[in-house]
Amino acid sequence: MDTLRLKYLYLAGYKSISSDGQRICFSDDVTILLGPNGAGKSNMISFFQMLNFMMTDALREFVAKQGYARSLLYYGPERTTQLTAELL
Repeated sequence: MDTLRLKYLYLAGYKSISSDGQRICFSDDVTILLGPNGAGKSNMISFFQMLNFMMTDALREFVAKQGYARSLLYYGPERTTQLTAELL
């Protein structure tokens, strides 16, 4: 039986992740997020939480709990008009 595995994540404009974006490649073994405080590790995890809320038709609830667009978009909606994500 084949299992689905995430190969990479590209994320831009989400919380502390700038509009230039970040791409993380996942290995077949173990993937560890390392970086200094403020690098965006927790925000990557938060993005997966958002995906979970999306899959359970509760995205509106997640956005409200997070503080709406001002908290989800990089420097708020005045600077970032959209977030972009690509998963493979």
